Amino acid sequence: MNMKKLISAILCVLSVASLFSGCQAAPDTAVVAGKNDGVFESALNSSAEPVENANTETFSYTNTFKSTDGKIEININDDEVQYSGNPMPVLRVTPHSITPEEAKTVYTALFGDTPAYEYTEELTKSEIEERILYYQQISQYDYVVQSVEEEHAMNPLSEEDKKVEIQLRMAERRERLEYYKTLYDAAKEEIATQECQWTFYPQSHYYADFPSFQDNEFIDAVENIIATMEINDLPYWFYVTNRDAEDFKVQSISASCYDAKGVMSEEEFYNLIIDNDLYSKEEPTEEQAENVKQLALDYIEKMDIGEWEIAECLGLYYPYYEGYYFRLTATPIYEGISVTNLPQLSAITGQEEYDSNYYYEQILFNFSPDGRLLGFDYTGALDVVEVPNESVAVMSFDEMTERIETQLSLDDIGMYQLFSNDPNAPAELVTDKVVMDITDMEIGFARTKVKDERFDFYLVPSVTLSGSYTMYNESGEALYTYPETNLATPILVLNLVDGSVIHYAQ
Repeated sequence: MNMKKLISAILCVLSVASLFSGCQAAPDTAVVAGKNDGVFESALNSSAEPVENANTETFSYTNTFKSTDGKIEININDDEVQYSGNPMPVLRVTPHSITPEEAKTVYTALFGDTPAYEYTEELTKSEIEERILYYQQISQYDYVVQSVEEEHAMNPLSEEDKKVEIQLRMAERRERLEYYKTLYDAAKEEIATQECQWTFYPQSHYYADFPSFQDNEFIDAVENIIATMEINDLPYWFYVTNRDAEDFKVQSISASCYDAKGVMSEEEFYNLIIDNDLYSKEEPTEEQAENVKQLALDYIEKMDIGEWEIAECLGLYYPYYEGYYFRLTATPIYEGISVTNLPQLSAITGQEEYDSNYYYEQILFNFSPDGRLLGFDYTGALDVVEVPNESVAVMSFDEMTERIETQLSLDDIGMYQLFSNDPNAPAELVTDKVVMDITDMEIGFARTKVKDERFDFYLVPSVTLSGSYTMYNESGEALYTYPETNLATPILVLNLVDGSVIHYAQ
C-alpha cells in the first residue's frame, strides 16, 4: 500500500492541535493544571529571597524516557537552558480598550503623515459600471469552465463535481452582478472623501448596505475605526476593533496592503502586487532579515505601547504570488521578562473553565524582503492591574526537570490516534508508537486565567518546551510528523510557581 497517498487523503480531517498535551481537557490527576487548588494563590501571599550569588546559568538538559504506557518515547536535548531559579514577579493583567488617540498613534507610526480617509462601501457610478462589466465577463459559462479546469489541473474533479462547482460559481457571480445593477441608477458620479475622524462607530455604520449587519446583537457589540489610504500607488486599509462584551472581548489594530472597497478586480490587484515586486523571486538573505527586524522594532517604538522583542522572523514562500516575504512575531516584555511566544488562540468563544475569551497579546508584521509593509496586526492589548508578588519562589532547575518528566510521562498513545473514535480504523493507520523530540526550553511569562474571573489573567513565571513528534504504526512505518517543517512547536507549558500545566491552546 502507498502509505504517503493514504496519509495525504486523511490528513485533511486531522486536527493536529488536539494531539498536544497542552490542548487536552484537564485530566483528574492531581499533578496537572487546576488541581493544585490553592497552591498558587498561597504562593502569591509569600515572598522569597533571591538565592545568594545565583545568576542566570546555562544548563544542559538531556534525557530519554518513556510514558507510563511505554508507547511514547520522549527525547529531551537542549544544552542552552538559561535559568537562575531566583524569585520572579507575578503580574495581574486585564484587557485594554484601545482609545482613538492610541489608534491614531499606531497609524502615524506605520504611515507617517499620509492622509487617512473614512472607509465607505459606497461606490461611484463608474466604479459600479466597472464591476458590472467584470461580473458579466466572469459569470459566462465558458469563462467559468476554463477557470475551474485550470484551478484543478493538478487534481481534476470528477465530471459530477465539476458540474456542481461550475453551477455554484455562476450562481454566486450572477447574484453579485444583479446586486450591482440594482445600485447603478441611484449611484453618484462622485463621492466626496472624508478624512478619518478617529472616532469609533458601531460596525454597522461602515456596512450600512448589508442587512445582516443591522440590528444584530453580536455585531452591535463591535466598534470600529476603518480608514483607507494610498502609498506609492498601493491601496492600504487600517482597521481598529474594540469589542467589550460579556461573552468575549477583542481589542486589535490591523493594517494591510488591500483593496478594501474592491474597486479593482482580483486579476488587477494581483498584477499590481506582481508589478511592484512585493514578493521576491529570490530567497531572502540574512541581511534582509536583520533589516526588517530592526524596522519592526522602530515601528513599535513609535507606537508607544511598551517594550517588545522580536520572537520569530521567518522568510516564507507565498505560492499565490510565487515569491518570498517576511513574517515577524513580536511579544511584549514586562518587568524585564519576555512573554513567551505561543500560538495565537484559534477561537475565543468557548465557555469551559479553561477556555480563554481574549486573544494573546502579540504583534505580527508581514514585510516584502526589501522592507515594504504588507501587513500588521496588534491583538490582545493588556493593562497591568497590579503586581501581586514581586518576588515569588519558583522551582529549582532539578525540581523543574523532575516536574517536566512526570507530566510528559502521563501522555498515552490514545492521544495520538488519527482515528481515535473509529474502532474499525485500518491497522496501518493506528498509532502504535510516538517519538517526541524536545529541542528547546524557554523561561518567561505565560498567561493563565485568574481563578473565578472571566477576563482577568496572571502573567506567571513559566517554562515552555518545544519540539516535534512522529507517529508510527505497529509495522514501524511513519504515519505523520508534526510540525512538517523544521520549526519547533510548543508541546508543554508549566507554571514554575506551582508546577501546574498551563493550557496555552485554549
